[in-house]
Amino acid sequence: MLINNLFLGVGAMKAGTTWITNHLKTHPDIYFTYEKELGYFAYLHDDMSKFTLSNDFRIKKIKNYVDKLGHNIESLRKLLYWSVNYLRDPIDDFWYLNNFALRGNKKYCADFSNLYAHLDDIGWNHVKSVAKNLKVIYVIREPLDRLWSHIRFQLMLDGRIEEAKSWGEKEFYEFGKQEHIWRNSRYSKIIRTLKKNLNNNQLLILFFEDIKLDPQKFLNKIENFLNVEERKYDLKQLTKKVNESKGLQKPDFFDNLFKDELYEEIKDLEALGINYKEKWKNF
Repeated sequence: MLINNLFLGVGAMKAGTTWITNHLKTHPDIYFTYEKELGYFAYLHDDMSKFTLSNDFRIKKIKNYVDKLGHNIESLRKLLYWSVNYLRDPIDDFWYLNNFALRGNKKYCADFSNLYAHLDDIGWNHVKSVAKNLKVIYVIREPLDRLWSHIRFQLMLDGRIEEAKSWGEKEFYEFGKQEHIWRNSRYSKIIRTLKKNLNNNQLLILFFEDIKLDPQKFLNKIENFLNVEERKYDLKQLTKKVNESKGLQKPDFFDNLFKDELYEEIKDLEALGINYKEKWKNF
């Protein structure tokens, strides 16, 4: 085992993981690398995630971080030191460990990637072989809201927002049912795999909706799960949206396109002990 304390955020996609990262990275016991989504385990164990650590992908990431730094030479030195490890081959367990070389005395190495939600048993056995103490959070969101946010975000990334303004039911349905989007809606399947591979002390299931209700309490719950000090956070920053997708209104027909299928995907949540009904009024 290479890492004493590993903290993974495994999604769901468009359910607040970037917001969580932006606040927890200020915690003195939690270390995030420059790239919050290292994607290491998905790269090795999920066929749809091979792009995450390709040479071109890693080079693009480093260029983006350098551009954002401006002219702070000390910050640039630290980034370049980390970049050497991030760009190094081979990509193996020691590569993963070296990405956390700048963590200092911080207790947890943190790595948040929604791609980890799709790891199989072999992938999770690999994760557990790397970390002595493993903590995993999975945040779920009202399925129709999450799917719409995901679709809109993907359209923005693809540069197709204007095109989608003229779409009908067929186009939206086919776009939303693409496997790389739709698989993020399979909450019960994902949670079953997580529960099979992780014990109650290792896994915490959270609701995105609780961020809006009480953001301070939400973050403190994660801190308690990690057994680190509770902190007070800037409430103005807590209510600030991140990675917000703009420029496209949800069509009136959208919910009816997917509601029945999403209900089939999530109705097993109660059997798993997940009481979603008090959170998600549409279901």
